[in-house]
Amino acid sequence: SGGWKKAIMVDSRRLESQVETGSSKCTALFDHARSPHHRGQLATASHVQAVRHPTCGDQVCLQVRIDESGRVGEGWFDGRGCLVSQAAASILCETIEGRRVADLRDFSAEAFVATIGTPLTPARRGCALLAWQALHAILVSIPDESVPSASAA
Repeated sequence: SGGWKKAIMVDSRRLESQVETGSSKCTALFDHARSPHHRGQLATASHVQAVRHPTCGDQVCLQVRIDESGRVGEGWFDGRGCLVSQAAASILCETIEGRRVADLRDFSAEAFVATIGTPLTPARRGCALLAWQALHAILVSIPDESVPSASAA
């Protein structure tokens, strides 16, 4: 039961050599790793997308509920992997809740990395983008005509 806590501690020591520590954004990344927001199953999900990193095997399953106004009502995730992939999924869920699908379609990978705010090596950037990749797959699966326009929302 305490194995995941030990894994986070070990991974956080490894991560310290790959990100700049001491910034408030880096602290936020570690906070999300230690206490992820919205981790678990979303029984009322309207869309679910699982992704796996081809090299390291990290996994993220993103579950969202899009409401009738075209907004993300809730976002949850589950998965396993390094501190960065899991903390980034937590940050993504917190970031997307309440946002319109139409607006999220313009939410680029670069914008998400900026939201995380921690300088990452290229390998860690790939881990951080797993949840965003799942979100992107969900968004492209939603037909344009099913998303209310800004004037209707």
